[in-house]
Amino acid sequence: MELPDIIDLGDNNIIGSGNAPFTVAMWIFPTRTPTGLYYFVIRLKQDAQFFLAFDSNFIVPLDIVGAIFRAQPAQWLIPIDHNALLNRWTHVAAIYNGGDKATASSFRIFFDGNVLPIGTVNLGPVGGNCNDNAIGSDSGPLCGSDFAHFEGLIDEVQIFNRILSQDEIRALAGICPTLQIAIDIKPDSDPNSINPRSKGVIPVAILTTDTFDASSVDPTTVLFGRTGTEATSVHAALEDVDGEGDTDLILHFNTQATGIQCGETSASLTGKTFDGQPIEGSDSIRTVGCK
Repeated sequence: MELPDIIDLGDNNIIGSGNAPFTVAMWIFPTRTPTGLYYFVIRLKQDAQFFLAFDSNFIVPLDIVGAIFRAQPAQWLIPIDHNALLNRWTHVAAIYNGGDKATASSFRIFFDGNVLPIGTVNLGPVGGNCNDNAIGSDSGPLCGSDFAHFEGLIDEVQIFNRILSQDEIRALAGICPTLQIAIDIKPDSDPNSINPRSKGVIPVAILTTDTFDASSVDPTTVLFGRTGTEATSVHAALEDVDGEGDTDLILHFNTQATGIQCGETSASLTGKTFDGQPIEGSDSIRTVGCK
């Protein structure tokens, strides 16, 4: 379905009034950089109007994205590489924490779940008489005209009347936080001695705990080694490794493929569960046979 260049959301205070905190999040797919002074992604009314806009490089040598309250004395802007955003989907979120609207620290901006450093670039007072809510341009029907169109796609716009945590924003962006799990390198061995020159295998157990089921791990995604990104397993089986009456996952890795070197004191494992949850764990080792 083809949508209009601007979506008018009316003139109610849909994000509260005064200093009510809020979060706005969306996916954007820009197809060009700003050809004029700027283009608008979203505009929200909260007494002094909030807007999220991409500026051109007419003032600073980098494109900038701004989280701004209209009718306030400053605009808070963050240098970005706008070209890197073109023709791909990026999840963008902005938080207002309820603080002073003339202070940059009252905002946080996230791209794909990662916080961008708020700069102090000040383009001066923000003018304009329009005070409504819209997606995709600056002024809208309630203001008599519209301009500064966003060219591209905007999807899944979400507005919250509270501050979302970074984990919540990462979840909206489809990024699962990595889960720390318990592993046991060379079960029943203490210390966990490894000869880096060995042509054998290293057994590593992923342990079931009160909060994690090792049988949920997809063995084909598991990597093990000095950083957790080296070796794939050559064998995997479900069994009770630690004698606690539950099901653990035991995997074997070719020693030479792990990248473990003499003097290493730990090794790591990474992977995913069958439903895509990233996992990682580490355990201590002692290298032998190195002289």
